[in-house]
Amino acid sequence: MSPQKSRSEIKEFETIEVFNNQTVTEEIPTLEEIIHVFGDTEHYYIESRLVDGERLMEEPLIEMLNKHDLETGKIGCISNYWN
Repeated sequence: MSPQKSRSEIKEFETIEVFNNQTVTEEIPTLEEIIHVFGDTEHYYIESRLVDGERLMEEPLIEMLNKHDLETGKIGCISNYWN
């Protein structure tokens, strides 16, 4: 298993795009930052996975969606990958 990264460690990474010999870098946004920008104007496809073999993501995810007044049935799809 790969080592876990903290939120601040992930924010240090950037996306890199090269098009027409121009390089553009951008900070990787968090889900909350994406929701803040797009709100209910977009549909989201959110995947949750096990964290160290446990289902830990769903409750904080639902709390975040509720905080932004997004109902799961109206925003798109939430998928789970549990093996």
